[in-house]
Amino acid sequence: MPIDLSRVLLCEELRRLHRERRTGVLEVSRGEVTKGIFLLEGRVAFASSTVPRDKLGESLIQLGRINRAEFTAAFQAALVSERRLGAALVGAGLLSEVDLGRLVAQQVENIVLSLFTLISGTADFHPGEHAVPPDLALELSTRRLLLEGARIYPDVSRLEVALGDVHRRLALSSQPGFDWTRVPLSRAEKAALNRATDGLRISEILCDEGTPRPALVRAVYALLLAGILTEAGEDDLPIFEVDTGTFRLGPGGRADGQDQ
Repeated sequence: MPIDLSRVLLCEELRRLHRERRTGVLEVSRGEVTKGIFLLEGRVAFASSTVPRDKLGESLIQLGRINRAEFTAAFQAALVSERRLGAALVGAGLLSEVDLGRLVAQQVENIVLSLFTLISGTADFHPGEHAVPPDLALELSTRRLLLEGARIYPDVSRLEVALGDVHRRLALSSQPGFDWTRVPLSRAEKAALNRATDGLRISEILCDEGTPRPALVRAVYALLLAGILTEAGEDDLPIFEVDTGTFRLGPGGRADGQDQ
C-alpha cells in the first residue's frame, strides 16, 4: 500500500527497507513524475526516472561528455544491436567502461537525492527478486545517501519530530556501515559528534549555544540515520557497505548502463 510522504518521511521508509534487507523497487510519485529506487538486499543499486533530464543520454549531454548527434547515433546503434545505451557509447569509443560506471553512479545518486527534497507525494515498495540485472548493480552506500538526503530535506520541524525521545543518550557507533571519515562534515555535525562522544542526551546536544538549533536537529538526525551515531548501548552492527561509486563488476565486467 502506498505511503503518504506528507505523513511519512521517505528517508524513514528507505531506512526501514535497508534494515530489513529488502529487494525490489521503491517507486516514488508526485504529480506526473515517477522515480524508482532499486534495492538489492536493502542497498540502493540503481535508480530510474521519467524526467527526461535525469536519463543517461541527457545527463551526458548536459555534462558535455557527448553531443546530441553522438547520442542519437549511439541510441540508434543500441536499438539495432539490442544493447543498452551505455554499451553502445563504450563501443563507439565515446566513453571508457570506468567513466561510464562513474557517470551512471552519479546519475543514480542525483535521482535518489532529488527524492529527499519531497515533502509530499507517494511511495510504494514493490518486492521482487530480480529488481536489478547484475550488470547494472552499483556499489553505493545507502547509509551515505541517507546522510546526504537528511542534509537537504527542507522541513527541519519534521526531522525534529522524527528524532523521537530526546532524552536518549547517544554514542559514536562502534561499527558504522560505511567509511564516514571520508565524507566532509558540517560544523553542526562536528559539534553533535563531539557532544555525543561525551554521552550526552539528544536534548543536551541540541542546546549547544554556539550552533543554531535547526542546524543541530538536522545534524543529529542525519548522523543517526546514517548510523554514525547510535543510541548508547544499542549498536545495530550493520554490514559494512562498499562504496566505490561504480558498477559492482568493476573494470572488465559488463558495465553496460542504459537510458533510464
